Amino acid sequence: ESKKGKASAGDGDDAKDPDANTNDDFNRLRLQREKTKESELADLDPETRVFIEGIPPGAYIRFELDNIPKEFVDNFDPRFPLIAGGINASEAAGDGVLVESSFTKSGAGALRASRNMTFVHSRIKRHRWKTGVLKSNDAIFVSIGWRRLQVIPQYCMPDEKSNAGRIRYLKYTPEYMHCSAVFWAPQCVPGTGVIMFSTLSRDVASFRIAATGIVTECLPEIKIMKKLKLVGEPYEIHKNSAFIKGMFTSELEVSKFIGAAIRTVSGIRGTIKKAIRDPKDFKVGSKEDDEYKRKERMTSIHAGAFRATFEDRLLRSDLVFLRAWVAVEKKKFCVTITSLLERVEQRLSGMKQAPWRMKTIRELRIENQVAVPSRPDSHYRDINERPEFRKFNPLRVPTKLQVELPFASKIQEFLPKK
Repeated sequence: ESKKGKASAGDGDDAKDPDANTNDDFNRLRLQREKTKESELADLDPETRVFIEGIPPGAYIRFELDNIPKEFVDNFDPRFPLIAGGINASEAAGDGVLVESSFTKSGAGALRASRNMTFVHSRIKRHRWKTGVLKSNDAIFVSIGWRRLQVIPQYCMPDEKSNAGRIRYLKYTPEYMHCSAVFWAPQCVPGTGVIMFSTLSRDVASFRIAATGIVTECLPEIKIMKKLKLVGEPYEIHKNSAFIKGMFTSELEVSKFIGAAIRTVSGIRGTIKKAIRDPKDFKVGSKEDDEYKRKERMTSIHAGAFRATFEDRLLRSDLVFLRAWVAVEKKKFCVTITSLLERVEQRLSGMKQAPWRMKTIRELRIENQVAVPSRPDSHYRDINERPEFRKFNPLRVPTKLQVELPFASKIQEFLPKK
């Protein structure tokens, strides 16, 4: 009873046990500290009090800005609120950079800016209210931290089938999945928020936010690979060897792919062995030139042709293809959005005629009235060149090989009955 009486008597006191972890206890301690601080600072003048505890929330402040362009003052409009923020000194060196060059007058400023520029790797997702998808190498506006930039991103995704950590190039962003965006921009802290806008115009009826995400890392170089499929056709066949044309354009290209695995549409695997020498490299009157002239009467020699071996004999109608990966060239373009230096009419129109803004391919086609390029090879068509049912040659196994085969694998040949 005595313990219960002591506990009930202490419930009304402000001085609670400091080891208590309840919400009410922390609130009481916070209020008590605020009262103590207010009583100690009440006798000080306002300047000294601001110097000790800082500017209180909700107070009006006045600060001076240096090196402000004249256009900012001339085109100032109070309807567009300004947000004052700060960045680290190490991040401030890369402002105003366009295609690896700086707007700064001194060479030292340009050197600091170029050192601060890097490839920003961010993880983004297309906004659910954004109509359509985003396209790689199409200029887009990015709000990253306290900066607003126009960059040329390349969308990519880690390749699940690769054990070497290959990053696969994407032409368009996925509709409902996350992907990565790589673009050239000033260095920033990982975890910084990223918002992408397709347009800055306010008269667009659709949703303007294109994608959202965060910065994962900043690297001086990011290798993005793109799938490459080369197609060729045989023009001369000798048992399991064949001469392929149309896949490469020169002997130098073939030499880079010697030993690479190739495959036919029917599933026959093969290997590139040797490049056929280009007839242009032969000297006039030499043995090679005479040999070429002799072969030219029998068959034609094509530039970029090569000899390859296969598991089985090919047909002249077979198509041979090579699957490879090639590195994608990344665009180093980054410009700071200086919309506050433009006129109000220019801001409301979305900076369509701003000198610093890069126009998209769609806008250039509309202005110049250029139609979308159409490739005949990309169109679907009815295939009438080949017969509906293909006739394959019968399987022929040499006699010596038939003798060495086990009994279960021997080929049974039934003689026709009279």
